[in-house]
Amino acid sequence: MTLITGLVFGMAPVAAVGISIQEALKSTGHTQCGGHESTRLRQLLVAGELAVALVLLIGAGLLARSFLLSRADLGFPAENLLTLRVNLVGDRYAKTEGQTLFYGHGLERLQHLPMVRRGGIQRCTS
Repeated sequence: MTLITGLVFGMAPVAAVGISIQEALKSTGHTQCGGHESTRLRQLLVAGELAVALVLLIGAGLLARSFLLSRADLGFPAENLLTLRVNLVGDRYAKTEGQTLFYGHGLERLQHLPMVRRGGIQRCTS
């Protein structure tokens, strides 16, 4: 459907003007307009286009790979699993005691929720 739409809307202006496609292509031939600067610019544009295409291709490959990794066996059942990241900001949490108190109260409140079986905290520092 996309191909048909592209052809129809791409050919509509040509048909409206009444230009013969074969004659237009023959008239251009192998002549090259412009000097050395325009040739250099054209080469740079082609190189840039290839670089962008390569980056997009690599990105698409990495995205496809991440979809495959999302189905990997984690070694534990991942259904009904909740993970979150908390960034503690402020003077209150500048010291380890404040952070420990916050996480301890949070874990205690979490474990008292109706459908929670287990809760845990892991501290990762970077």
